[in-house]
Parts: sequence; structure tokens; C-alpha cells
Amino acid sequence: MNVTVETDVLIVGAGPAGLSAALFLSEYGVENVVVEKYRWLSNTPRAHITNQRTVEILRDMGLEEAVIEKATPQNLMGDQSFCVSLAGEELGRLRTWGTHPSRKADYDLASPSRICDLPQDLFEPILLTGAASRGTKIRFDTEYLSLEQDEDGVTATVRDRASGETYGIRARYLLGADGGRSKVAEDIGLPMEGRMGIAGSMNIVLRADLSRYVAHRPSVLYWVLQPGSDIGGIGMGLVRMVRPWDE
Repeated sequence: MNVTVETDVLIVGAGPAGLSAALFLSEYGVENVVVEKYRWLSNTPRAHITNQRTVEILRDMGLEEAVIEKATPQNLMGDQSFCVSLAGEELGRLRTWGTHPSRKADYDLASPSRICDLPQDLFEPILLTGAASRGTKIRFDTEYLSLEQDEDGVTATVRDRASGETYGIRARYLLGADGGRSKVAEDIGLPMEGRMGIAGSMNIVLRADLSRYVAHRPSVLYWVLQPGSDIGGIGMGLVRMVRPWDE
């Protein structure tokens, strides 16, 4: 195998876990390379609640302002509604994410940073920028294929998906951040409990101004259920705010 890249840490996967690892390693001066199978980061919102401690750590990294600029703030997150439709009858409502008056003081006293809602497709570029500016090397369109481990480190075989070229990356450590169906975990025989693929779901991203339907109960999640329905085993769907309240 032709080894063309050498580094201290090779990170497989450029999701939140992989990019966070790259950011922190580079902050401490540890050389690292990230390989990502696809040509760019998440193209759908995916995960979105960004906990207070996470924002606090990003504050230490000098990224809190970028997070605040893109995120939905805490005060707009909390009135989770259970309703028969977005504009229909409300069956119940919960104050969540620390927005209830009896809980908000705990959040205010815990940290100068705030929990917020930052969808993954907006969050990942912030992490990428922070990591790359500190020295992380990112290789997109680069697919991890296999690894060989020895006493001194690990050699990973990767493929450039644009050219088809296969080459090796030598590292002292390899970090698998390639998701729930991790090829890295499979290759090292990491045991996993549970059963995959027990249910399906469909996500539809749309843009429409829904402000008039939610202004009296602003939140990021609206649980839509109709008594008697059993679709998906729970009879409930979800209208999730990506951007307030037009996406």
C-alpha cells in the first residue's frame, strides 16, 4: 500500500463528533486529518438541540458568537404543543428546554452560555471552520475502506472518489466517527447490542411562512396526533421548526 499521508490522528467521518474531535485536537496542537466519504457536510437539518454545556465549550473555542448568529434562541424553543394539526385543537402543552419560569433560573445561574436550537447543517460548517483554521486537514470525497493496526499505530486504506485512486494514511491513532453503521467499528470487531432498522421514517423539508400558526405558542417541536391513528405504531407525526418559522 502506497502511504502518501502521515498524521498523529486520522478521523473517519465529518459529522459533529468527528469535527468536534478535530477542533479540540487542533486546539491542543495535535496534528489530525479528517476524511469524509461525501463531497460536503450534512445537506439536511438532522440533529438540532444544542445543549448549554456544548455552547459553553464552543465559547471556550471562540465559536459562541457564530453559534448564536445561526441558532434559534432558548426563549423561542419551549412551548411544545400536542395538537391534532398545526392550526387545530391543542391537546396539551409542555414547557421544555429550561423555558419554564421554575427552571430557567437554574440555566441562568449555571453558565453564561445558553441552550439553543442549531440544526446540524448549520452547526457542522462552524465546527469545520474552527477546526480547519487551527490546522486540521480535511479531505472530502474520500472513502475509508479498511485498516491495519500494529504496535506503533494504524494504516488506513482510503479511496479518492473523484479520481478512483486508492492510497494509505498512516496515523498513531484512528478515530471512527462514521455513524451508527460504522465501518470502522465493524472492522475492529466492536460489539454492538440491539437491532438495526426496526422502523422507518420520512422527513420532508419545506419552506412556508407559518408564523401566524405558532406565534402564540413558539417552539421547535409540534407533535401532531389524531386519536385512533396508529401510523408508525404511535399515530403521531412531528412538525419541527428548522428556522423560525419559515422552514
